[in-house]
Amino acid sequence: MHVLYASAGYGGVLFGIGSTVVQYQRVRREGIAGVSLATWTLFVLSSAFWMTYGAVAHSAQIILGSLLVWPMQLYIVGRLSPLRHLATVAKSALFLGLFAVAPIGFWGWSGGIYGMGIAMTIMRLPQIIELIQVRHAEGVSAGAWYAGVVC
Repeated sequence: MHVLYASAGYGGVLFGIGSTVVQYQRVRREGIAGVSLATWTLFVLSSAFWMTYGAVAHSAQIILGSLLVWPMQLYIVGRLSPLRHLATVAKSALFLGLFAVAPIGFWGWSGGIYGMGIAMTIMRLPQIIELIQVRHAEGVSAGAWYAGVVC
């Protein structure tokens, strides 16, 4: 049974990496039009959360999955000029703090994991709103969304 869980974990790592690589390549080739700073800030912060949890849980899979995508996520956020939009970055940090970090203080890491599950379910919402506002999907890689759904 352990092999099954480990295989599923590494499968999730591969899909997560694939999702980020596809969007990273799209941003490098075509630019940032239509890409949501809030969503990618949430991805960066959630990766930091998972790396921290992976260290606490002694899980190479969790650390590896986030560590490998973090530089690409940081690149995308950097291209989106986060210093010009500090309110967006702060709101994203507050959102993740309320859903994932605060529950750790009340219920330990289990609470944080459940909170992160809820946060990850709705954290693409800013990207969806961005797509509605710009009225096109040029800023989003379909491959990244497909891999994200599978992951």
